[in-house]
Amino acid sequence: MDVVKWLVTGIPGVGKTTCVMHIAQQVNRIPVVGFITREIRENGRRMGFFIEAFHGKKALLAHRQKNSPWRVGQYFVFLNHLEAVINDLLNREKALGTQPRFYVIDEIGKMEALSPVFRQWVENVMHSPWPVVATVALKGTGWIEAIKQLPQISILILTEKDRSYQCQKLDQQVQQWLLAAFP
Repeated sequence: MDVVKWLVTGIPGVGKTTCVMHIAQQVNRIPVVGFITREIRENGRRMGFFIEAFHGKKALLAHRQKNSPWRVGQYFVFLNHLEAVINDLLNREKALGTQPRFYVIDEIGKMEALSPVFRQWVENVMHSPWPVVATVALKGTGWIEAIKQLPQISILILTEKDRSYQCQKLDQQVQQWLLAAFP
């Protein structure tokens, strides 16, 4: 059975992370490897993001008021923290060996793309024999667009109007793949 890599995209705040988190929670046949990016809110205002691996490692990814040499828009980005999480994921992959796994990546975006370690890991995951559900920036250039153009990619665009339906449809596709691959 062909392994599909699903990329979920849409405008900021449309529910991409919620969708892939739901998918990750439904996968119980094989280990989930990857991470979710969560907002840091202060007084109702988004101030940054942290990254949380499914097996527990958590780190600050970006913040408006904490300095870093790297910046995307109004956020200072902490590549060393991102790369520590990715290195932890690489160790998890080594521990799994050839055991099947399901990748969830939230998100393939401008901040994350600053890291060569992250880019290499995503490329390896996209060429792996295992399924992937990832969120990806709606607009991106260079490397982000190249990932979207890979032949094994299926892109799902969420809108406020159809996000529940589209996420449910994706969940059904993932469950069908899992049933076929692991009866």
